[in-house]
Amino acid sequence: MSKPIDSSIVKRVRALRGLTQDQLAEKAKLTKDTISRLERGMQSGAGRAGLAVAKALGVELDVLTGALPMPAGSDADTPGWRTYPLAARVDGVVRNAYTLTAARYGVTAATIVDLAPLLFVLAAEQSLARRKRHLTELDAATDRVSELCGQFPHLPPAFMPAAVWDSHIAAEEKSIDARDIFAEQLEREPTLQKGYEQAEQNPFVASLREEILDPGDAKVDYVLLNDVNYWVCLRDAKILADGDVELGEGILRGWVPLHEMPSALWKDAAKADRLAWLRDKRAEGKQAHDRLWEDLLGPFNVEETADGAAP
Repeated sequence: MSKPIDSSIVKRVRALRGLTQDQLAEKAKLTKDTISRLERGMQSGAGRAGLAVAKALGVELDVLTGALPMPAGSDADTPGWRTYPLAARVDGVVRNAYTLTAARYGVTAATIVDLAPLLFVLAAEQSLARRKRHLTELDAATDRVSELCGQFPHLPPAFMPAAVWDSHIAAEEKSIDARDIFAEQLEREPTLQKGYEQAEQNPFVASLREEILDPGDAKVDYVLLNDVNYWVCLRDAKILADGDVELGEGILRGWVPLHEMPSALWKDAAKADRLAWLRDKRAEGKQAHDRLWEDLLGPFNVEETADGAAP
């Protein structure tokens, strides 16, 4: 499982070197069509072509995969290209999610970052549309119930639920119109049911869970404004760990920094070396995790497996 090259990086380094596609193709002893396909993301460049392009551009292959930084001064010296730092940090679980997803679909973590706003908007709007659809169905049902209740004039007003339901429906409608995807506005309403856990049961989480086709390969624990907990590519993690439960746990918990794993270890032929690297990193990560919690809570001894807290 060698990592693919990042098409945008190939373009940037080629521009930095002042080469046309024809010139790069000639230096790399490849066709112009191959270079074009690499730069459009239509070819992974994980094999001989990637190595040939890296050599022709005078950089290591890991630069083109995004594992190593661009050559110094790239953004400043390349006309038309400029990048901006984004002040966002993610924990090990999310960072490994980027790496596993990139490896599965033959893209780069940078591509996933670039697409994140679009994908989030799609997920959020889908969640809001789901709520609106269900609310419309509920509103129609309450109208029908009100009609039926009218057939019982001899029963007390408490039998008529329409007035109470109307307030709930109005609060939910207001939340949807405000694009309140986590239903945080409803936290201030006296309408939430008892036992409701916003982190785990908010409508955005419910919508995401509904879209998961295979619960054995992805799980959503909770999503809040400032905190998330989910797992993706669970089967890929198990394959990397060769079925080792502890190693799989280390990957899923973020104890193993997959993005730091040398590109050579992604290859199937390097399984023994990969497993050794994973075990070393898992041990280091767990020790750091335990030290952190000991500092916060005092000494403890918890041995959880991937069949426990982590999926």
